[in-house]
Amino acid sequence: MGEEPLVSVIVPTRNNEATIWKCLASIQSQTYPHFEVIVVDNHSTDRTRDIAAEFGYRTFVKGPERNPQRNFGAREAAGRYLLFVDSDMELSPGVLADCVARARDERAQAVVIPEISFGQGFWTRCKALERSCYVGESTMELARFYDIDSFRGVGGFDERLVGFDDRDLHYRVAQSGGRLSRTEAVIWHNEGRVGPARAMRKKYLYGRSLNRYLNQHRGGGNARWLLFRLTFFRCWGRLLRHPLLAVGMLFMQCCELAAAGAGYIAGIIKPVEKV
Repeated sequence: MGEEPLVSVIVPTRNNEATIWKCLASIQSQTYPHFEVIVVDNHSTDRTRDIAAEFGYRTFVKGPERNPQRNFGAREAAGRYLLFVDSDMELSPGVLADCVARARDERAQAVVIPEISFGQGFWTRCKALERSCYVGESTMELARFYDIDSFRGVGGFDERLVGFDDRDLHYRVAQSGGRLSRTEAVIWHNEGRVGPARAMRKKYLYGRSLNRYLNQHRGGGNARWLLFRLTFFRCWGRLLRHPLLAVGMLFMQCCELAAAGAGYIAGIIKPVEKV
C-alpha cells in the first residue's frame, strides 16, 4: 500500500496567544502521524510566535490578511494534501485520518469537516445554536481539506476577498469538477466571547467583499444560502427547545444582516482591491 501521504496543516495567526496552544496541541495529538504544520503569523505583538516555536513547527511572518497568509503557507507546503485551520480551532483526534481516508477511498479533492462552536457568555451560546443548525447542511458547510493539485489548479484563495473566502474556494473547486466529501470527525471552534457589536464589525468587513463574490458565483446553493437560510426551518424543533437563545440568535442575525448590507454598499462605492 506504501507510505501514507503527507498532510500540510496551515495555521494563519495574528495575536492569538489565548487560543493557539490548544489549536497546535490538538494537531499534535492527531492519530494520523504523517503531517507537517506551517504557522504563518501576521506580525503578532503577543506571544503567538513564541508558543508556536515551543512546538517546533515552521513559523513564517506574512501579512497583511488571512488569505495571503494561507496562500503563502500553501506555497511552502510539502504535503499532498492541505488542511487550513484557524488558530481558534481545535481538531478532534481523528480529523486528519478521516480526511485522508475520504480523499483516498472516495477520490475526493475537497473534504468538509463539521464544526461545533463553543465559548463564553449568552451571545456566544446564541451563535453556537446558529452554527449547530448548519451541521449537515450542504449549502453551509465548507471544505477545509484540499488535494494540493486541485487547490493550485484553481489559484488558491482569492486575496481580494476578506469574507466569503472559504465559500469561494469551496465552490471553485467543486465547479472545476472536484469531488467533495465529508468527515465524521469534527473541529471545535472557540468563538470566545461573541457580542452583537463584534459580530456586526465582522459582517461589515465581510460585506465589503460580497459584491465581488456574487459576481463570481451566481444562483444555485449560493442563492439559497444568501436569501433564505432555510436550514433554520429544518431545525425548528431545536430552536423551540431553546427559545431564549433562538430569540437572541435571530436578533444577532438581523444585526449581522444590517452590517453586511452596509458593507456591501460600501464595497460597491469603493471596491476592495487586492490586499
